[in-house]
Amino acid sequence: RDSTGAGKTHSMMGIKDAPGLVPSALTQVFESLPCGCSVLLSLYEVYNERIGDLLAPGAAGPSTTRPGSARLRLCERADGRVAPRGVTELRFSTEREAQAAVRRAMAARAAGRTALNKDSSRSHAVFTITVLSGDDDGTDGAQQAAQAVRRPRLALVDLAGSERAHRTGASGARLQESATINASLMTLGRCFEALRYNQARPRAERRLVPYRESKVTHLFRDAFHGRGALALLVCVSPAPGDYDETQ
Repeated sequence: RDSTGAGKTHSMMGIKDAPGLVPSALTQVFESLPCGCSVLLSLYEVYNERIGDLLAPGAAGPSTTRPGSARLRLCERADGRVAPRGVTELRFSTEREAQAAVRRAMAARAAGRTALNKDSSRSHAVFTITVLSGDDDGTDGAQQAAQAVRRPRLALVDLAGSERAHRTGASGARLQESATINASLMTLGRCFEALRYNQARPRAERRLVPYRESKVTHLFRDAFHGRGALALLVCVSPAPGDYDETQ
């Protein structure tokens, strides 16, 4: 489920003795890298529909994405995918350096206390891992696109949790964060509903998938167009108090 406190960030990051999906994925990628290849890593967050770069120099705290701060805009890159313009992409040749960079970046992610979660994620965090060949310099230019360089890519998203104000006790800035989080998750749900309708009724008029209505869904336009594979990790709570969110 996508409710706050369900364990999404723990599943994604884990702890030192039990790594989550992100560190485990990095380990798998580096263990399977052919000789001469390296990894390009980006990590950013969507906070109140603003995109903040968590790997940029000086991203030492969540204030980097607060209102009034510099924010990144979405654009279509030369390779056709949607990404934040100017987002930091660091190239790593060792897993140790990459894991350390992820830990530093996650410390800058927006988080806050609510009545249900003392360390609630207030943003959607997006990790992108791209494998580069030995002669690929990692630039995103027309020349790279023309050469049709194959770059296997894995994106991992740690969604912020949906919230009900009467349960979290959110007010002021926390309440605004909750409203924005809930709206983006509602858009995600509508995208899946449209996809399910189109797949179940191939001869009917196709419904529009409203991915443009939220930054976190717009980033994955290609997945909603059927290019690439998409998997969800869903936690279902047996607690009666969580019934509405689980449903």
